[in-house]
Amino acid sequence: FTWRPRPFRLAASSNGNAFEKAIGRKRFFRARFPMILDDYILRDFALYFVMVLSTFLVLLLVFTLFELLGDILRTHTSPLIVAEYLLNVTPYFFYNVGAPISMLLSVLITLGLMQRSNEITAIKATGMSIYRITIPILVVALLMAAGLFFFDQLYLPSTNKRQDAL
Repeated sequence: FTWRPRPFRLAASSNGNAFEKAIGRKRFFRARFPMILDDYILRDFALYFVMVLSTFLVLLLVFTLFELLGDILRTHTSPLIVAEYLLNVTPYFFYNVGAPISMLLSVLITLGLMQRSNEITAIKATGMSIYRITIPILVVALLMAAGLFFFDQLYLPSTNKRQDAL
């Protein structure tokens, strides 16, 4: 008597064998993007980006307010005009200072914290390349660059004119 292993079979679902359906499915794209890992990286990246960007914008607006405080008190400018001025100078700060520095710092914070908690080591242990981790961040950076280009061409000139008028 020789023992022969029986072939492996999954329990059939109501629509047929789910395993065979998954294997037989054709993929239109070879790239495995986006994955759950990409969502995890982008969630952390977006959190740190928003935190750093809001911090920079608040600091710049506070410094601008204190820089103009002498002129505001001397000319008895209305608080509504000051608030409108700060609202119109915010896109300029976002474009020139906030977005580039926030992107850089949020990438460094995200990847640094992942390295510190050994998440990058675990990702490399699964057989994924270290360059694969950077793909979602590069995609977001390209989208941000395109968005900033259109922001500069369409919206920023009108706010700069309004800021100069105020």
